[in-house]
Amino acid sequence: MSNFFNIDLFRRLDQADIDASIAGGELVEFQDNDKYTDMAGRGQSLSVNDMDAATLNAFKVFTDLVTYPFEAGALILKVDYANKLFTFSRSYIRDKVSTTGVTAVPDGTLITVRFEFPGFITNSFIEVVFTYGTGFSADALAALVAAGINIKMGVDNHGFSFSNSRECKVSIYKPGSVSQNYVILYAALGTVITK
Repeated sequence: MSNFFNIDLFRRLDQADIDASIAGGELVEFQDNDKYTDMAGRGQSLSVNDMDAATLNAFKVFTDLVTYPFEAGALILKVDYANKLFTFSRSYIRDKVSTTGVTAVPDGTLITVRFEFPGFITNSFIEVVFTYGTGFSADALAALVAAGINIKMGVDNHGFSFSNSRECKVSIYKPGSVSQNYVILYAALGTVITK
């Protein structure tokens, strides 16, 4: 077997991410790091938009093969955020190599949600458990209201929105009591949410 080139992944991708990037006009490309001619970084690249369907499909399959050993059996938690609305509906269980036709996250899956508030010396926070398909418990909702967070549940309790009386940041975690691995994809991590 001959090894002609290597592929380095710089971020986690699945087939849906690749398709969304292409559809959204984001440039997805291969860049050269030429060890053959010892002229690395000449700026040569190949956009996936320039690939034929079979080559693009092979890239998607290869990406799935590379990520599966790390993600096997994990909950792939895709956190979508816009205008104080958090949804988890694109999440799935990585129960096979291909990321197409994946198993949806089952209702009852636990997700820790942390609301962090700026303070003078240290920040304060409140952590509550969100149950996918059920929402927050009455005790969690009461604690959030006391902290200035008013929750509104989303469709089928697969997400939530909120209003807040003070600035905060929202983080998403795997609960410590859960043994399953989580891969959390949350682009808005660290975003300051104003009141």
